[in-house]
Amino acid sequence: MHFFRNSAGNNLDGDLVLNAGGNGVETTLCAGGSATAVIDGDVSLNHSSAAANSVMNIANSGSITVFGDFTATNASTSNVGQVYVANNTGSSATFNGSATFTNNGAATTTQRFFVGGSGNIDFNGEAFFINNCGATNSNIFVAQNAASQVNFAENVTVA
Repeated sequence: MHFFRNSAGNNLDGDLVLNAGGNGVETTLCAGGSATAVIDGDVSLNHSSAAANSVMNIANSGSITVFGDFTATNASTSNVGQVYVANNTGSSATFNGSATFTNNGAATTTQRFFVGGSGNIDFNGEAFFINNCGATNSNIFVAQNAASQVNFAENVTVA
C-alpha cells in the first residue's frame, strides 16, 4: 500500500487512518524523493502486517507535516516488523500536535521504530515513545545517525 508516493504538493484537510495489515510487505506514506504532504487533521497509522520482514515508511526520502495529533503503532506479527520515520538523508517530518510511537506487537525476532534515522524531525507538541513489545530485538531509535536532527518543543515521555 502506497499513499502520497513520489508525489509533490499533496494536501489532506481531514484525518487519515492507515491500517497496514494482512500479508503486505511494504506500506509507505509520503515516501520518495519528491513526495510532500500536509495533513491538517489527525493521523493514525497501524502497522500490523503478518508478512515476513514487513516495513512501514513515513516521509522516507520525503517530507510530511501533520497539524493534528499523530499516532503510529507497530503491531506486526511477523518475524521482523519495522517502522521508519524520516529515515533517509534529506527527509523530514513536522508534528504540530502530539506524536505517539508505540511498539506493541508480537513479532518474534525484531520489532523496531527508527524515528529520524538520518532525516530531520520537529516535534512542536508532546512526544511519547512507548515500547511494550516482547520481541527479542525490540527498540525505538530516535535520531540514530549523525545526519539526523530532532527538535522537541514540548515534553517527551519514554516508557
